[in-house]
Amino acid sequence: MSYLNKFKLNNKISLVTGGAGGIGKEICKALIDAGSKVILADLDEKQGKKILKEVNSKNKFIEFCKLDSTSEKSIKKLKDYILKKHKKLDILVNCVGTCINTKAEKVSKEEWDKVININLNSMFYVCKEFGEIFIKQKKGNIINIGSNSGLIVDRPQPQASYNASKAAVHQLTKSLACEWAKLNIRVNAIAPGYVATKMTLLGRKKPEWFKYWIDMTPMRRLAEPSEVASVALFLASEGSSYCTGS
Repeated sequence: MSYLNKFKLNNKISLVTGGAGGIGKEICKALIDAGSKVILADLDEKQGKKILKEVNSKNKFIEFCKLDSTSEKSIKKLKDYILKKHKKLDILVNCVGTCINTKAEKVSKEEWDKVININLNSMFYVCKEFGEIFIKQKKGNIINIGSNSGLIVDRPQPQASYNASKAAVHQLTKSLACEWAKLNIRVNAIAPGYVATKMTLLGRKKPEWFKYWIDMTPMRRLAEPSEVASVALFLASEGSSYCTGS
């Protein structure tokens, strides 16, 4: 047995929602490098197609599909397309997410609903639809991008909606893992700390926030998106075959 072969994804089909974002882009690249065909799904068509131009080569397969993950209709349409073209799906990575920094007493219903819909509800409906494929196949692998903020209260920025949504993502991950383990479907989550992406740009520009961020981080630096992608590759591969609900 070759341990390196455990990390190869040859003949696998992977779907990365939110693939046009900083973390999503790197996860797409990691999965492709391991041999998987990748479907990058995102609402941002311009950025998605830009990534395709960067990544595409003779020996790499990536395609873009437009997806509004808050729309059940859009999710079902993508599911039908994947089944028609690829006949199967092996790996699902959920990278869609947003954060709005507002003091709890100032949060509007619209803002609260937006964050919960994008971070939590959309993830559930994507898992539900594509989980049906995995159930029929009796095999599948789901990786959800949660957050350190789903486990602790990162400070000093106010983000009750974000924290609550990401805590729910981690509990959803555990729930699906327990429910689907008997069907040979693994479900895990990654809980990054602060990552050098567009989402953290506002905080990085605020010295009064950034000081706390660095002080709370043992390595005293932000993570690079590629470092999160490496964890995703491990979870997507047979190298993590006994990990679920983690």
